[in-house]
This record gives sequence, C-alpha cells and structure tokens, in this order.
Amino acid sequence: DPALLVVIQWLIHGGADRATLELLQGIKRLAPKVRRYLVTTIPVKLEWVDEVHQAVDAVFSLSDMAPVDMEKRLAQLIEQLNINSVLVVNSIIGYDALPYIRRSRRKVRVISQLHGFMRDPLTEEFVGHSVYAVTRFDDLIDGYAVISRFVRDQLVGRFGVSVSKIRVMYCGIDLNRFRLARRKRFPPGRAARVLWLGRLSWEKDPVMAVRVAHAWKKSHGNRSMEFCLVGSGELHDEVAAWIRAENLDDLVVLLPAVDDSISLYEW
Repeated sequence: DPALLVVIQWLIHGGADRATLELLQGIKRLAPKVRRYLVTTIPVKLEWVDEVHQAVDAVFSLSDMAPVDMEKRLAQLIEQLNINSVLVVNSIIGYDALPYIRRSRRKVRVISQLHGFMRDPLTEEFVGHSVYAVTRFDDLIDGYAVISRFVRDQLVGRFGVSVSKIRVMYCGIDLNRFRLARRKRFPPGRAARVLWLGRLSWEKDPVMAVRVAHAWKKSHGNRSMEFCLVGSGELHDEVAAWIRAENLDDLVVLLPAVDDSISLYEW
C-alpha cells in the first residue's frame, strides 16, 4: 500500500499544527488504504493525542529515537517503512535529511508545506523555514504547497523556484461558524475588547500586545478598553512577567490556548 510520512517539528497548539492533523484525518477518510505516519523532531508534549493516534498508523519522536544524527535516522525510517511520499512541515531536520533520503529512496516524492516568510528585525530580509527550504534544497523537493499567492509569487520572483512546482492551497475557514459569532462593534456602555490569539513565541511577538495595552492605559486608563491574550508557548512566563511589571492586571487577561476560538470572538 502507498505510504505517507509527515515530518513536523512538533504538534502543539497552533494553526499549522492543527491543519496537519486535519490533513491526516482527511487522508484517512478519503484514502483509507494509504498508510500514514507522523514524525516529530522536537521533544515536546503532543497536543490532541487521542485524535493523532486515531489518524495515523504510528507516531515517532525522532529526538527520542536518535538524539544525534537525526537526519540519517529519519532516512533509515523512511526506508524501513517503505515510504512513497514525504511531507515536510516547518522542520529543519526534515530538510537536512533530504540528501540522505534521496540516496536511499530516489523515487520518494517530497513535498514541502510553506506558510510564509519572517523578516529579520535588523536586515528586513526574509528568513525562516521557507527561505531555508528553497535556498538549500530546491533541487531535492518535488513540489511546494503554499497558502497564498503572495508566497507563490515570492518563491518564483525572489528565489527562482519553478512555478510548475507550486500549488496554492488556501486555508479552509467555515465562515458560517464565525458569522454567528459576530457582535456589534463598540456597543455603548461597555468597554471595547481586544483579542490577541496565537502561540506565545518570539515570531508572534505577544509582548507587543502588552506594550500596546500599557500605552493605552497610560493615555486612557483602564475603563474603556480590555485586552485578552490567548495562547501557549515558550514566552508564557515572559508575557506574564511583563503584565505584572507594567501593572496591567486590571487591563490585560492572559488565558491558555483553546482548540475552538468561536467563544472568544463571542466574548
């Protein structure tokens, strides 16, 4: 039977991670004969564990299997499982393993999922997983799944990727669910509410939201605006410390990550 192996750095609360799980669930539903495997390369606790195990034939933690030479071990795993297709999602280890994978399984199809570009705060140049993939391993990648025409155009115009290798796959959003959550903007007699929703990591810059709240309180006090930050990640303690240091406990609420954001939009 054909087999797909998805290489991702982790599976935590985040849009790309949840989309990866839903992709595996969709493949199971639409192509049940395809064997499905998930490999993580960074040792963190998996989210949605029950759903993950129901969607795949096996889950592997590469950092536990091979603390060193993870790239070579990944290539060996692909050979042992007789993998036909590999999807790399935001994983440097996954990209670094491509030369080894090509040596052992020349006919394996490799797809890279690219979500966007980050900019270096000093040079303003594009950096991140997308740049790493196309500047180092384009010859070893068969195709790219991107989420916007902007990403496609940058890959072609800036990095010289063949347009024939790129497929734009827009994010799927159930608009009706969000329409039901719509509320009147700035209703009289109640404070306006600002929702910041995302992973608490440096590339998302949640501290900037705290700075905005501090600037608002300095100019307007705490009566006409409320800020709610929702997410989890490595910057949680730093964000919480900023809130305390700036005396924003009466203005800013910090909540853990959620699986369904509809209730937050209704808040």
